[in-house]
Amino acid sequence: MDSYFEYMLKGGILLHNRNLLDMFNSHYHAIRQYLRRDDWYIVADADTGNGLVAVYQSLESFFPGLQTLMGDVRPASRTASQYSTVWRRFGAVPEMYDLHRAQPRDSHSQYPLRPELMESVMYLSRATGDPFWLEMGRAMLESIDRVAKCPCGYGTILNVSSHELEDRMHSYFLSETVKYLYLLFDEDNFIFNDLNTEDARRAPDWTQLSPGCQIGTGGYVFSTEAHPFNIGTMGCCHRAEVWTPTSSHSSSENVSDDDEEEE
Repeated sequence: MDSYFEYMLKGGILLHNRNLLDMFNSHYHAIRQYLRRDDWYIVADADTGNGLVAVYQSLESFFPGLQTLMGDVRPASRTASQYSTVWRRFGAVPEMYDLHRAQPRDSHSQYPLRPELMESVMYLSRATGDPFWLEMGRAMLESIDRVAKCPCGYGTILNVSSHELEDRMHSYFLSETVKYLYLLFDEDNFIFNDLNTEDARRAPDWTQLSPGCQIGTGGYVFSTEAHPFNIGTMGCCHRAEVWTPTSSHSSSENVSDDDEEEE
């Protein structure tokens, strides 16, 4: 369900869509009210809302990053800190971690090099400037390099306790996990610039595009697959005549004239 929540918030930001933001806020408050246990979040029944199992799932590691993006940094830091204790203990985070037993669940003890925790650490580092998150990033990078490195890539950690490896490297490891670690340490990357003057300098003649086309002026939003979208470009897919009320009215009149001629 991570993509669903991400796209409500990120889509609202990227598309300036108030409805998506309202939807996200409604879900967010419900999650905080019913699923939070201290600084962890549990699995609930979709129909009743009742808590089912007290587990931490590695896929939910995206959530502190989403909280940071919306400005709720303190709870994001507390939750991500809890996740980081699991990583430091095992050198990775299992697919499911039993909160009562403080152990990976037997059939879900693997770590397939997922990117979600790296993403949240990157957001928190940018938002807080706290060196703790850079240190956390270094710990993740070093343990992946120590445990998962193979002659021809990096293998899935089949068991975070024994560090047994599987002969499999998912494509998202390169496109997402490594990218977020890179951005965590590349503090001057253009992705983080509020106003990318280099993009603006190389841009085409904006007068030929829509008034909403402002490349390099709005920052970036990442998709769930770590693709950066420049917020200022969202109006660049339409020519100016589509955006101006006058030309829109003229187009309607022309269509009506053509229809009358055809009749």
